[in-house]
This record gives sequence, C-alpha cells and structure tokens, in this order.
Amino acid sequence: GRDYLDGLHVTWDDTPSGQGPTGSAIRLRATRVVRDVAGDDAMQPWKRAIRAHGFTSSAAVPITHGERVFGALSVYTAAPDI
Repeated sequence: GRDYLDGLHVTWDDTPSGQGPTGSAIRLRATRVVRDVAGDDAMQPWKRAIRAHGFTSSAAVPITHGERVFGALSVYTAAPDI
C-alpha cells in the first residue's frame, strides 16, 4: 500500500482532486468518512489506484489548532464500511 501515495495529487479546493475525504476534511474542518470508495463519485480521481491496492473504505480527520487547519490524517483500509 505504500506506493499508493506515489504520484497522488490531493487538494482542498473545489476541483475534483479536492472532493475526496482528505480535501473535504481540510476544507470543511470536519471528519469525512467514505464507507464505499468504489461507489463514491467524489473518489473518481483515485479509483484506479484505490482498486489496485484493495482499499474499500477511507476516513480523514482534519488537524486543527483553534481556527487554523494544518492538514488531515487520512486512513485507507481494505475493511468494508469502516
């Protein structure tokens, strides 16, 4: 699964690369859970890589201090419906 991160492009703007769990968690300052990555249209930019690595669920939690957002902790798993 380590090579999943190679070449991964994630943003937190309104483009398709900002709609996944990590970008949404940062932008919305809220935890984002995707229970079925294959069925979630927001995951489209990463679906090929996700399938290749056997991931089925994802969660991202924003890392904040006060009003400031520093990033997000993202977890992917092969376990369905985390």
